[in-house]
Amino acid sequence: MNNHTISIAIIMTLAEIIGAYICLKNKEVLNRILLTSLGLGFTYIIVFMDILPDALEHYSIGAIICILGILFMYLIDKYANYVGGYAAVLGMGFHDFCEGAILTMLATSLSPITILAFIFHKVPEGIISFSLLEKINDNMKILVVVLISILIPLGTFISIPESIEQPVLAFISGVILFVISKSLKMILYKHNSIKTKIAIATVIGAIIGVIPCLIIM
Repeated sequence: MNNHTISIAIIMTLAEIIGAYICLKNKEVLNRILLTSLGLGFTYIIVFMDILPDALEHYSIGAIICILGILFMYLIDKYANYVGGYAAVLGMGFHDFCEGAILTMLATSLSPITILAFIFHKVPEGIISFSLLEKINDNMKILVVVLISILIPLGTFISIPESIEQPVLAFISGVILFVISKSLKMILYKHNSIKTKIAIATVIGAIIGVIPCLIIM
């Protein structure tokens, strides 16, 4: 880990907190959805075109390990069905910790577009975490988001031996892909009364998030 990596992690932490604050202040559903989908679409393409290829290069079982990461998060999500959104928020916290570990592993090869993706998608994740928390007041929701987002810089302190970097990277890719996919699904099904508008906003936001990466990469 170096100062550059920890600086990125701190900015990501602040971005996630800003997302929660936006959710607190902005009650317009479509605005939230466009922002969220844009960030998630941005992250999808980064995982598939940057992070996952590194994990799979000359590593035949990387895809299986990635699937294990997805299954791991699926089990957490299934448990969340019994305790509301709180277990899902814990899953988001694990996701944050994993991203901190990714920053450390990719420290020497982080391109500007990847750094931008890491930072930018934390805003919608803050919105999602805030919206998952129920039955507590808004100040407590913000506090919870602060606590889980701090796991990003903490994750950067994890020193992973080079011999296991690829399996760890593959597993973390699965974790991230599940969280993104689950988040998009939540957007589509949470607001049934305006489902058509929600679907359109989600697709537009995701496409806008993907296109710049395709052009630059």
